[in-house]
Amino acid sequence: IGAPDAQLTIIEFGCYTCPYTRQAQSTIEQVLEQYRGKVNLEFHPFVLSRHDFSGPAAHAAYCADEQDKKETFHELMLNNPEVISQDNIDALAAKAGLDTARFDECMVSGRYDAEVDADALLGVRAGVQGTPTFFIGDQRIVGPKPLKTFEVIIDPLLR
Repeated sequence: IGAPDAQLTIIEFGCYTCPYTRQAQSTIEQVLEQYRGKVNLEFHPFVLSRHDFSGPAAHAAYCADEQDKKETFHELMLNNPEVISQDNIDALAAKAGLDTARFDECMVSGRYDAEVDADALLGVRAGVQGTPTFFIGDQRIVGPKPLKTFEVIIDPLLR
């Protein structure tokens, strides 16, 4: 998300159904705006079993990517004030402009199960224990934090 050729990549492990990941979204949007062209975001869905629909929401992001709408769908899911459910995943897919028949077929196919599992394994190997967890260079930020927390880490890395 953001400029593909950016100088710096923020890696986020987040859960679409986690209130803390959703709370952090506004700060991430500020970071991407403030550092437009210099910073991008690599989001890895990190499925949390204690959150209903965490797995289907992660799968849905991959299905949206099939139709080149991953970023739009990602933002809609994280900015959605409602608790994520199958009904609003479907509604958000339509709102994102997805071909809903193709999206539904993708969702029932399970074809992205391996990718969702790989994201979780990557997070576990990186020491992620909760969401959101951000990695910027060799720094880790856990939980929703204010913009200033990100600036203190990002600014020196862009000099």
